[in-house]
Amino acid sequence: MINNKFFLTIVFYIFGINHLFAEVSIPKPATNLLTKIALATSFSSSNNNNLNLQTMNQSSKTISFTDLKANIQQDAAELGLAVDEEAMARLNDSTTASLAGLDTLGEAIGYEDNSVPEKNPDTYVYDTGVMTLENVTSANIDGTTTSFSDEGIFSDAAGAQKGRVQVFIDFKRKLFWGDVVSYVTVNANELQDGSQINANPSLGTAAVTALPVVGDTFYLLDASGVSHDMETQGLSLKKGTSLNGMSDPDDNRKLVNHNGTVSTDGDARGGVIVFGNFSVASLSSEGTATIAFEAGNAAASADDDTFAANIERWSATGSVTGKKGEGVDLPRTAHTFE
Repeated sequence: MINNKFFLTIVFYIFGINHLFAEVSIPKPATNLLTKIALATSFSSSNNNNLNLQTMNQSSKTISFTDLKANIQQDAAELGLAVDEEAMARLNDSTTASLAGLDTLGEAIGYEDNSVPEKNPDTYVYDTGVMTLENVTSANIDGTTTSFSDEGIFSDAAGAQKGRVQVFIDFKRKLFWGDVVSYVTVNANELQDGSQINANPSLGTAAVTALPVVGDTFYLLDASGVSHDMETQGLSLKKGTSLNGMSDPDDNRKLVNHNGTVSTDGDARGGVIVFGNFSVASLSSEGTATIAFEAGNAAASADDDTFAANIERWSATGSVTGKKGEGVDLPRTAHTFE
């Protein structure tokens, strides 16, 4: 079992106080969170239309797929990495050019304790800087157009929802780690006073096994600043009109629900789920990183479709150029990852 939590489709949950998880069973991490999801990239939204892998390419308007493919194959050969054929086929699909749903990360031997390596002059860093998230009404979740509802859960004040993704890739050591930093503000309720809450837990380390590099992660954040794992999957709590994952829907719904009275042991625990993802095609390509926040506003006992229909989403996407020997050591926040 991999314990590293890393990234790229982040999930944060905001809760009222330390006892928010009372009477709720939090599933154990299925694996290193960084490796665990390593799923998706380049989804479209109402404020990021037609975002796809082409936007990751350093010269998307001038480089052909043939040249990009050659770059990937050459880099993979020089770095001793595999070429992900499914990813290559996706890149050659002129209708989507999307890598959504792929997994090209693996288990990093020696980092099962959720630790991260020291960066060195050969380490590439891809840093979006702090981005402002926008309310999303539609997004392409793993190839499926998915609608979201504005439920009034998140504050719409300027700068209330922000996030940062900083990814480190050491191609020589074949290691991948980074930061997914959230600044989340929900409107005041019985447990939360409307103040902004941020988190940057250690997400662990994954192994780079192939090009393109694609990965994602998620985590829960309570109001005391402690991050937790939660059982879900993919880039969102929903896909199309259906819930995505949530094998224990009653417990999970309570954690992310804002419907009615928010309390530490009721049907609405006031949580927020934040997803983040990252991808890069080759050494000469730009990377693309996304961070998103979600929460629900329907009775925990509602049927799946009703609960899915009342999920609110905010997101931001940035293109980043990898630079060697740079990056900053950002402060870590408390977490319960094992």
